[in-house]
Amino acid sequence: MRKRRLALALSAGLWSVAAAQAQPVEYEVLATTGELGPGMPPGWRFTRFDQPFVDELGRVTFLAQFNSGQAVYRTTGIDPQVLVRTGETPPGYEPGDELGSIRSLDHVNRAGDVGLEAWIEFGDSSPTLLGTWTYKDDAGLRGVSFGGLRAPGTTSVMCSGQAHWYEYLLSNAGHVAIYNHLCGTGGNDRQGIWASDENGDNLRLVILENRPTEILPNTDVVYFRKPQSINSQGAVVFDAFLEGDGITEANDYVYCAWNAQSGYSIVVREGDPVPGFPATVTYKQIEGVRVNDLGHTMILATVEGPGISEAWDQVILSDRDGNGLEHVYREGMQAPQQSPGATISSISDVYFNNKSQIAFRSRVAGNIDYFWSEGGPPGLTLVVRTGQSVPGFDEPYVLTSFQTYETGGGYGPEPVFTDSGRVVFLGEISTQPTDPTDTHRRYYISDAAGELRDILPPGTQLDVSSVPGSPDIRTVDGKSFRLAGSANDADQVAALAYFTDGSSAVVLVSYADACLADVNGDGIASPADFSAWVAAYNAQASGCDQNGDGQCTAADFSAWVINYNNGC
Repeated sequence: MRKRRLALALSAGLWSVAAAQAQPVEYEVLATTGELGPGMPPGWRFTRFDQPFVDELGRVTFLAQFNSGQAVYRTTGIDPQVLVRTGETPPGYEPGDELGSIRSLDHVNRAGDVGLEAWIEFGDSSPTLLGTWTYKDDAGLRGVSFGGLRAPGTTSVMCSGQAHWYEYLLSNAGHVAIYNHLCGTGGNDRQGIWASDENGDNLRLVILENRPTEILPNTDVVYFRKPQSINSQGAVVFDAFLEGDGITEANDYVYCAWNAQSGYSIVVREGDPVPGFPATVTYKQIEGVRVNDLGHTMILATVEGPGISEAWDQVILSDRDGNGLEHVYREGMQAPQQSPGATISSISDVYFNNKSQIAFRSRVAGNIDYFWSEGGPPGLTLVVRTGQSVPGFDEPYVLTSFQTYETGGGYGPEPVFTDSGRVVFLGEISTQPTDPTDTHRRYYISDAAGELRDILPPGTQLDVSSVPGSPDIRTVDGKSFRLAGSANDADQVAALAYFTDGSSAVVLVSYADACLADVNGDGIASPADFSAWVAAYNAQASGCDQNGDGQCTAADFSAWVINYNNGC
């Protein structure tokens, strides 16, 4: 049985300034290169791992490579268990049919359902097919869609994902939304979106390029992009350009939702009046739409009309309060926690979690990027901004940019806003202006106390041994982290650690609940924390807020007494 192996990071400066509120961190090494692979043939040892996922039960799922095979593993509290492996016959296939190479493990949802791409090799020498597969605990491995087979709702075949632009999404209930092109006779390389039921079955055509639709009467869809999201009700959200009766450049762009029960609905359309404004104010540009698992909608848009200026023409709307679409935040509003007159501008990259909380990036002054969130203390609060010092270094380093595809010059995965309100992102860090060439890329998460944490920083020492009394200490040199799907609501993070000796390991990082009574941050609740609380109260510092109302008041003293009596 693999025992929990814990270690604390040795890097000085790991914790940020308000250390009294920071959560302790624990590391559990789940699998290490060089180890024998549980459930695999004798002598098969791990040679490489793909970046892992963690679900809401704290189970970590990862793709492992061996010298002559692959397997998808899930941790269950003991040795990792094999879910899928190459060389085996998938359920429903004939003996001799085998799962070939696993191209990628792409999705694991909150319930632990898995989405992957892999080849199926047939025993009768039929051509090998590349397919999209799902794995569910109650249904096992199922094929959803295959390149070279007929695309539902058409007379053409799906293109192979290996040769064409192809993406798919997995909902938290197990639905699959596929974006692909058609190939072969009659296909003309047209793009389409398809969606399955929650078991990955009954794949249906959602939309096809240059085909009349029911979105609006007498209109065709001339172009659309990959689906933006699919929620647990199977609602697929996508944007499209229309042409036909009554369509002009001012109203040809729409965001739509589709599900198998009700078909199409228009979420928002350019040129339509904006709720909460005079009827003469309309949508000029729609910049993003999300529909979450609660069925709530969030929209980021630029508006135009009488009384609207460039200084305050961006607006975030939502129907989360049950009153229809209302504007929640807008450009030109006072920036929270900033000096009077400092206003929000250039809103971008808006996120909407399944608790209907909002997070977004914006500018406030100059070229400084601010990341705001509703996931921490009550209301909208600042998570991080460029130019601020970040933890994880012995000397001052600052965040110089958020590394995302959308920033133009940036590169890296899209930030994540979890349902527990954590913001997870990849940032570029440097000592600017001291030495602009001394740059690093680091993964950060905001913890439950609002502190920014460097996930698995270099210098962390971990015991990778599974033998009691025989430690094997290795030092982290770097890591990779798959943002989406790698942080759960229990403040656990799945990461891939690279050690200084060239080995690597799948690691579960857990942030325990903060001890609010430990205001001085010495790891225990003691009478010394009373003096620390008084000092925090006088300074209006974060350690003062003991009742979680986002304020520092005399009521927090009574809350500190309660927290102190509860202990740490």
